[in-house]
Amino acid sequence: MGLAVKLYFRKITVKNLEFVPDNTPIIFAPNHPGAFMDPIVIASVLKQQLHFLARGESFSNSVSRWIFSNLNMIPIYRPSETPDLMHKNKEVFQKAFELLEAKGAIIIFPEGSSKTERRIRKVKTGAARIAMEAEALHGYNLGVKIIPVGLNYANLHRFKSDVFINIAAPISMSEYVSEYEEDQFGTITRITGLIQAELETHTVVVSEELDAFMREVEEIYKLDLKRESEIDGRDNEGDFRISKDIAEAVAYYHREEPLRLSRIRHKVEAYTLALKRLELKDHALGKNKRGGALAKGVGRTIIQAILGFPFFLYGVVNNFLPYRIPGIFAKMGKPDFHAAVSLTTGIVTFSTFYTFQIWAFDNYVTAAYFSKWVTFLYGITLPVSGMFSIIYWRVLIKKRERWHFVSSFYRQKALTTRLIAMREEIITELNSAKNDYLNMQENVVAQ
Repeated sequence: MGLAVKLYFRKITVKNLEFVPDNTPIIFAPNHPGAFMDPIVIASVLKQQLHFLARGESFSNSVSRWIFSNLNMIPIYRPSETPDLMHKNKEVFQKAFELLEAKGAIIIFPEGSSKTERRIRKVKTGAARIAMEAEALHGYNLGVKIIPVGLNYANLHRFKSDVFINIAAPISMSEYVSEYEEDQFGTITRITGLIQAELETHTVVVSEELDAFMREVEEIYKLDLKRESEIDGRDNEGDFRISKDIAEAVAYYHREEPLRLSRIRHKVEAYTLALKRLELKDHALGKNKRGGALAKGVGRTIIQAILGFPFFLYGVVNNFLPYRIPGIFAKMGKPDFHAAVSLTTGIVTFSTFYTFQIWAFDNYVTAAYFSKWVTFLYGITLPVSGMFSIIYWRVLIKKRERWHFVSSFYRQKALTTRLIAMREEIITELNSAKNDYLNMQENVVAQ
């Protein structure tokens, strides 16, 4: 499963892995944007054997119970969904206490449910309750720690995207013993508030009202900021910092200078609408403000596309069905589960198809014409050609978008020139807002 995760994502970056202690009872408390993709991703980067507290309704039949139990998942029941099974939570808590006593590691998603959004929903008290009750049962000598984990997906539902795992400093239950003995409810509430604050600090948080605008600003402005800060294109931590800064600045102007934000928002929306009307993408304008520079590279791109096409075709023929089937299955379920379903279904389809293809090649091609080494080489080419085909297609799509910009530049020069001017005006506005925001922060620090 860990290998499948590493193949699904282009790059997984983990920050502060050193915060995770060895031989210590731990409750990991991540945000939950990716359904059952989230525990799989976390498990792939940690060396601890993890147990997961999962929604009880997921264990509704014998097949799911068998699968989830073998994945170290423990059902927990909620009154809003399975009120008649709430009595079983005593067994769940006891199992959690036993795992912590054995210095085990548990994942509890404190938001309670999964939603693919850049927000942290209200954190529930379960993680803090289990941690403190386990300590109380063992004379406050267990040393239980809660570690919030920020999961930041670049695009969860896109194959070969990036993920940034941002681990917070541990919250030690030993620091709350005297407070807990005096006021159990208040202490649990306080620890839960700390978990909420840490998750919001270690993820990009955007209000629902501003999310669409925030994404448009990122599309237009993020690359400029990364270049200004000399952040490499594959630096996931740097990318996270830029998104975090943009989100905080947008929230500040929404709160303190709504008229200024409204003016920028209006310009961004008008620009985005104009792009859609001309069927253009912003990155084509951002990289090619004049058509001529790109036109010179068209010949080279065509040659590369022609040379790469046979390898692309070979990859498509050998990988199309195992790649396509997971996507079909994923679209049958809830949108928040698309990535997780694609991953798990893909493990089955690729392993099944590759096994059959290698068997058929060995029996019907190699046996008649070649040595066994040819079968071995054929097996290696299956995943390699599949990855090449994906990269080839995505590069071709981006080139096509830029060619479309060049075509629009010459066919509708006045409109395209106006579009470029609109973009430059927005960049000027954003730069001014950024500088004012940074000056404000410096003044706050100085005071």
